Amino acid sequence: MKTLHFYLYMLFISSLLMSCQQSKNEYRLAAASDGTSNYKAGELISGELYRTIGMQLNMVDSCNGSIDNLTKVMSNQADFAIIQNTLNYTSLKYTENEINDQLRTIAPLYSQDMFIIYNDSIQFNNIFELFKGKRVGMGPKEGGTAWLVKKVLHYFRIDTNQYTPVYTKYSNNIVGDDIDISCSVTSFNNPRIIEMMRHKNMKLFSFDKLSNVDVKGSVVDGISLKNTTLASTIIPKYTYSNKPTKPVLTLSTKGVLVCRKDIDEDDIYRISQSIFENKTLFVSKDPIFTDINENTNANNLRFPLHSGVRMYLDRAKPSFLQQYAEVMALIITISVLLFGAFTSLGNWQKQRKKDRIDVYYQKILNLELAIEKAKNNTELTKVENQIFKVRNEAFELLIKEKLSADESFNIFLRMIEVSIQRITSKKID
Repeated sequence: MKTLHFYLYMLFISSLLMSCQQSKNEYRLAAASDGTSNYKAGELISGELYRTIGMQLNMVDSCNGSIDNLTKVMSNQADFAIIQNTLNYTSLKYTENEINDQLRTIAPLYSQDMFIIYNDSIQFNNIFELFKGKRVGMGPKEGGTAWLVKKVLHYFRIDTNQYTPVYTKYSNNIVGDDIDISCSVTSFNNPRIIEMMRHKNMKLFSFDKLSNVDVKGSVVDGISLKNTTLASTIIPKYTYSNKPTKPVLTLSTKGVLVCRKDIDEDDIYRISQSIFENKTLFVSKDPIFTDINENTNANNLRFPLHSGVRMYLDRAKPSFLQQYAEVMALIITISVLLFGAFTSLGNWQKQRKKDRIDVYYQKILNLELAIEKAKNNTELTKVENQIFKVRNEAFELLIKEKLSADESFNIFLRMIEVSIQRITSKKID
């Protein structure tokens, strides 16, 4: 017995130590390079988590954007990452199943809009003419912007042999001597975008007429049908001082905070609570965080929500018993009433059967008197036949289930047996 207690004690200690190891207050976050919207979002989140729950998110060096951020999580160089929601990550060394098994979403943080900025000296009638033969800045070659821009241009049957991709650091992706068109997927208030739009010759490309958006018939609506992680968005008039002079229709995705699936769900719960409950503080520091929302459609996320996030989102949902208490109370009430009704019906049927067997008791008692009065064998035989007739009637009722084969019926049979024995005895005398 002592040995068993020892093993149980050691098992408890081991479980306690494992739980302590799973939950911790220091993690690593990959959020691209300084100057990007992802990095700025990462800094704000790190600061708020440390302030509200004492959790430290150490920024991991990452310069190539979403794909590099994700690679660091998959290779265990980071625990969390801020990535572009729409990427398919086919350029990674990991299979799609491996990535889907390892990564989970915590929350969408902000909108990443596609900005196509060009010099107004470029004359064109359509997007094909705009890009044909141009040097197109896309940021790092392995970045999310380069992937998405190529993907979108492919929808228009514009491949890389019809333009020249120019890969640079994000900070160098600016229209100038080496770049004719700068393509970015970032927040609307990215300093690099603002700086370019201050130049009087810079313009923003609009994918379609705004009138087509009202009937969900624009080009970007068509692209979004093929990729649910993309959506149409509008850059309002005069977002950048006096530009654009007309609203611009473009594509948008989300910058999302993701993590490894094996991160302790209690830690993710605390992180989710801090992010969602301090949304106002995030927005006050940067308006891009208006996309933080507990009611985000999980079907539009690239990776499923972490179980810790689901725990937080389900916190206010009533339990099964609370949710169906009234229905269950009604069912129980009806069940009790039905049980009472069936019980009463059963008792009534039993009473009727008892009343019937009492009738046959009385018939046998009457025939007992006839046995006493019988003066010869002929009269005894007549009484005996009547007893058999009563017995047969009772058996017919038993077969029809109008009598019960219980102790009352056994008493009836014993009464018959005694009466027959008396008749037999009296005939011999």
